[in-house]
Amino acid sequence: MKDRQADFYYLKGICLNLLNRLGINKSIKSEYKEGKLTCRTRNKTLFVLYTIPNDLLKKFDIRQAVTAADFYWSELISVASETSSSFQEIVRFPVVERDLSIVVNKKVSYQQLETAIEELHIRNLLSVSLFDLFDHERFGPDNKSMSLHFEFQDKEKTLTDTETDQMMLKVMNKLKEIFQAEIRK
Repeated sequence: MKDRQADFYYLKGICLNLLNRLGINKSIKSEYKEGKLTCRTRNKTLFVLYTIPNDLLKKFDIRQAVTAADFYWSELISVASETSSSFQEIVRFPVVERDLSIVVNKKVSYQQLETAIEELHIRNLLSVSLFDLFDHERFGPDNKSMSLHFEFQDKEKTLTDTETDQMMLKVMNKLKEIFQAEIRK
């Protein structure tokens, strides 16, 4: 990996990453004025970035640009203590992935499908996403094909195919019932 030249923006990224790790990642406002970047939240200054002037660098025989960050630690600690952080143990059991392609009316949106699936309250459903949308006359003039990707995971055990199939069956039945979805094989 090639060494990266540290510059003003690189240091800004490091500082913002530090704030993020402290749970301070909302309502951060940056203001660049007179060669200094000041980052604040809730009217509290968190840090100031600036480039050291060349005349000062020459006094110390420094031949490269230097960017500095001044942290206002008391303000940082105050804001960080107002945020709540929580941690969860990493789940040791694998994610099970399934795809489902359906044909629905062109008026049906992905958001409607997602809402209907969420209303099933499937405990082990981690996520659902649209990965393909296909509109072709072979589906009929008023229809389109939508392909959905599902991720399931149980925090306490490995899901079996039967368990995953049962969850997918619930989804398919709901989509058939509400949207008259046709399952593509």
